[in-house]
Amino acid sequence: MATHTVGEESVRIPVHGKGGKVVAYAMVDKQDAHLARWRWRFDGSGYASRTISKSGKKRTVLMHREVLGLVHGDGIICDHKDRVRLNNRRSNLRKADASINSSNRRRWHRSTSGTTWNARSNKWQAQVSHAGTCIYIGVYSSRDEAMDAVRAKRVTLGHGSPTQ
Repeated sequence: MATHTVGEESVRIPVHGKGGKVVAYAMVDKQDAHLARWRWRFDGSGYASRTISKSGKKRTVLMHREVLGLVHGDGIICDHKDRVRLNNRRSNLRKADASINSSNRRRWHRSTSGTTWNARSNKWQAQVSHAGTCIYIGVYSSRDEAMDAVRAKRVTLGHGSPTQ
């Protein structure tokens, strides 16, 4: 399989879509260029993957996990720091737990996540999740006030900037 050198330290590995056509390229460090010997495809979530047979059973291998040397069933999560699923350079990948991985998710600027209507109090309730625990913040007269409280709490927990 052909690779394409990008700069001095990175190579692009073709990723195939349905029908076998190259639809994108995954970036890896030169030291991982050997991964180009396999045919990579998009999995259902946008990651580069390939299928292997082991003991007569088929299993999906994800490129980013292979770069870090992670094996199926080890319970370790591989996180893309920049959230680009085809950027599989070692400097962009890290071993993470579920809390770190979920805190790296994209947040929408005007997200209403963390707010719900509380029919009992007739107010907007604010809450956030942190380290697997739901933290109740309070109830507010408007959704905007509740969202401001959610954003402030996320900042104090280290989950983003005041605009998120």
